[in-house]
Amino acid sequence: MRNYLKNNQGITLVELIAALALVSLVAVLIMTTLGIGFKHSIAEANKTSTQQEANLIVSKLLNDHRKGDCYFIKQGGSPNNYKIMAAPTQCTSQTEPTTGFKDISSSGYNVTLTSASKMINPTKEDYTLVAKVSYKNANYEINTKLTRYKTTN
Repeated sequence: MRNYLKNNQGITLVELIAALALVSLVAVLIMTTLGIGFKHSIAEANKTSTQQEANLIVSKLLNDHRKGDCYFIKQGGSPNNYKIMAAPTQCTSQTEPTTGFKDISSSGYNVTLTSASKMINPTKEDYTLVAKVSYKNANYEINTKLTRYKTTN
């Protein structure tokens, strides 16, 4: 036992380099795995956010479609912003109003709606809607039909 303690000289340079290489390899593998995980996490969060925005837009339109007599949908100031406004109860004016619109899409999202800038009379017709929403390389499309109980006058 005494002889072993006397001849102990520590680790050699080759052993130190081999240990550092192994630790570096493990660290690179861990960092690569975490980087890929974070990248996919961000992509899924953007996809989920885009789906939620599309569902919110359809919900707002469905709410106005079922409650109001007539309403207008028009493209807002920027190409990716749409606005909605309830029209007078008579539904006789086909002219688009200039004020009173509220946003139906949040900023930062690129939104495309079919049949924009149109007066919709939900008591007389259904409204077929295609909402395409994109946000940071995530795209989502909803094809739906807004319906309501029809009245005959």
